Amino acid sequence: MRLSYLLSAVLGVVIAIAGGRALAAAEPDSLETLVEQYLPVRAALAADDLDTMKEHAAALAEANDRTLAAAARALVAAEDMAAGRKAFGNVSRALIAQVASNEKKKKDRIELPTLHVFACSMSKPYGKWLQVESEISNPYTGSKMPRCGKRVDLLGGGGEPARLIADYVAIRAALASDSLEGVKAHAEVLTVAKDKSISGAAGDLASAKSIAAARRSFGEVSRALIEQVESIEKKNRKKKKGGIALPPLHLFECPMASPYGKWLQTEPDISNPYMGSRMPRCGKLVSSFGGNDGDAVGYVCPMHPDVTASKPGKCSKCGMALRKKE
Repeated sequence: MRLSYLLSAVLGVVIAIAGGRALAAAEPDSLETLVEQYLPVRAALAADDLDTMKEHAAALAEANDRTLAAAARALVAAEDMAAGRKAFGNVSRALIAQVASNEKKKKDRIELPTLHVFACSMSKPYGKWLQVESEISNPYTGSKMPRCGKRVDLLGGGGEPARLIADYVAIRAALASDSLEGVKAHAEVLTVAKDKSISGAAGDLASAKSIAAARRSFGEVSRALIEQVESIEKKNRKKKKGGIALPPLHLFECPMASPYGKWLQTEPDISNPYMGSRMPRCGKLVSSFGGNDGDAVGYVCPMHPDVTASKPGKCSKCGMALRKKE
């Protein structure tokens, strides 16, 4: 009887351990961790560094996702750059699918950095990859043709329009300084925006040959982006919790700018991108919104809830005093 009891106890422990291992193996991979492990693999291949690539690929080979892990093991076993790059294509295919699936989630979406999806038509059988850097650096062609390919998508970064803001504000700053430097590169990022109004206007902005042409196209980009931001802000106000996060943003308007004179800034002090150094302070604050803590949207017009500000003031539409947001 005693022996039987001991055997039952031992068997129970073995089953518990086995069950625990099975549960651990079934746990999904951390997508954020997979991306962090993937990025240095890409960088090593772009630098034609096989040994460093294998070193970083070893972590991916431990992934619970069987497809991703098998492709990563092929990376580790690669005897030359050609084999490594072919295996990297399979890793990229599997990871991009996971990131794109995460992008579609309305709940429990994992926050990732802004990821640029590039594609090289010369790389077979699969030529896409992910980067956090906006300047293309091809892992399939390496130092032979590092700039071969084009940006085809943006993922992560909190979704749109949040992930577009950084490039947009860089363009605004350049135009406010009467400069086209960097405008083309930042505008090219916006050309893959999901919103066709933004991507179309960004294409015109990227090809602008003069400050005047760039400012006209910037106005159309601003129009479309502001519509998105205001729509999200309106939805966020209706929700007690959650909502789409936006960075602190200030909406300004210049009555002298035509055909469209509104723009967004992250800075509270006006700096007019349409007038530049001629009249940098021309215009007025229309509203402020965004921010993780809600401080930027502290006051709202009781008659026009779309008019908000970070401090007390008057409504730009009706002149009523703004009230503190509850």
